[in-house]
Amino acid sequence: MALLMFLLLTGQSLRDIDLNIPAAHPAEAFETIISVGIGSISNAFAIDADGVMWDMAIHGDGDWREQTAPQADAVWRPYWVSFLLDEDGVLWARGGGMYIPSGVDTGSGEPGHVSDWTPVLKNVVALDSNNDTTAALQADGTLWAWGQLYGAMSYTPVRVTDNVRSFSYAGYAVKTDNTLYAWSGRLDGDEIICSLEPVMQNVYTVEGDYAIGLDGTLWKLNENQPPQKVMDNIVSVMAGAREDGAIDQSGGLWCWPLDDWSQPRKVADNCAYIVQRGYWADVQALLFIDTDNTLNAVYYDGERAGEVIPLEPDVLYAETAYDRTALYVKPDGSLWLIDFAIFEYGDNGSVTIFPTKNISPDAPRTKLLDKVKMP
Repeated sequence: MALLMFLLLTGQSLRDIDLNIPAAHPAEAFETIISVGIGSISNAFAIDADGVMWDMAIHGDGDWREQTAPQADAVWRPYWVSFLLDEDGVLWARGGGMYIPSGVDTGSGEPGHVSDWTPVLKNVVALDSNNDTTAALQADGTLWAWGQLYGAMSYTPVRVTDNVRSFSYAGYAVKTDNTLYAWSGRLDGDEIICSLEPVMQNVYTVEGDYAIGLDGTLWKLNENQPPQKVMDNIVSVMAGAREDGAIDQSGGLWCWPLDDWSQPRKVADNCAYIVQRGYWADVQALLFIDTDNTLNAVYYDGERAGEVIPLEPDVLYAETAYDRTALYVKPDGSLWLIDFAIFEYGDNGSVTIFPTKNISPDAPRTKLLDKVKMP
């Protein structure tokens, strides 16, 4: 994701770096919409065609709220901190805390927390974050990081290295010479210095703790041992979910448990894009967009493993939270919500969400915005 966003936002094509990789799916351009889960609640964020950001708590009857924020090109929400990329390439943050810093050190109160949108870094073209660690790439290839730096903690951006083409919050960076490095921080007096260790060569991109080689091989990266080969002929990988996934060169969708990458299994064909979701997914299914632009669900576990369910035709891209709801964009730019959950409301105003565990093409849909900001 970080590499593809860098290429698209800077206008550089995949052909310019002479790699035999398919063109990026529109969903991988940048995060115009995002849906995340916090506790039992799902929150959605969207940028409309005018660059105005909106958010909504999805309880089945939530209303969109306009954010008082800069004009936005992209938005990220790795749980407890929000990031916004404005039209001038400035990265802004809101939220955060002592152990999940926003990138801004307030110097008092709760370190790392900002209640209003605050600028963090200029000339940003890509970002990757899991809350604990955030990394951002500038247009000139300089990589910065903050939070837990695998040996040190910083509330503000620390320069990691330069000439970076792809990177991961998990502490990895691919340089323009196609070498993959592991990076970490250490204290040197009052200063934090990042150091790099080469891991492997001939790497196309890195996602989470997986690397894809120039020859399409997929590798699992491990802190204390050499990279382990997972499979061949891979063009993209989704890492960091309960069930990791990858797409091969023929469009095959493969999955494997987070804690066991040794036996990937094919669950669907004709996959163009895996819809990202949070770690604590509670339905045994994965959403993906196929080569005909249909949004599908495929069960990857249990009695229904391998069953593919077409949900919606003509979908440009989508996001999901907990597999209970999905936000998707149609080619006309309209934003829709499809809801697979059951909501029960208590007398005290509390909301309990029960997954149906039965994803259906008949699930109710709601149009949320006429047009979102397009890549």
